Amino acid sequence: MFEKIHSLGITKRFNIALIVGFFLSLILGILSGLFRYRFINHAVILVLVAILIAFTIQKIGNSVQQRFSLIAVLYTVIAIVLSDVIAQYGAIGLFDIDSYFLIFKFAIYEDINSVIWLAYRVLAIYVSYVYSRII
Repeated sequence: MFEKIHSLGITKRFNIALIVGFFLSLILGILSGLFRYRFINHAVILVLVAILIAFTIQKIGNSVQQRFSLIAVLYTVIAIVLSDVIAQYGAIGLFDIDSYFLIFKFAIYEDINSVIWLAYRVLAIYVSYVYSRII
């Protein structure tokens, strides 16, 4: 499948990466949020989501251009936000705008939990940036 995509031009591969990455971030964000809500709420799952998004963008893009890394970071942030909202408030939290604000508000607290919370998210974003292009 990826051989056919690699025969396309860089612009078409970027457009395909945009579409596939968007839907993948939505799917992985919701699934990881449900997993964290039902079973174990640990942020390592977000790093795994970032790795999946990054490798998908890397396989589709097959390029060294920075724009592939930037869309991987954008889609990782979308997946993280969706996962956090579902993990804290359940699936119904997706439809409440206040739940998104409360997720971001948690990062402002000055305790060790919010520092660790933020560190896992920064690690996930870093992983998606590094592994999303061929270097």
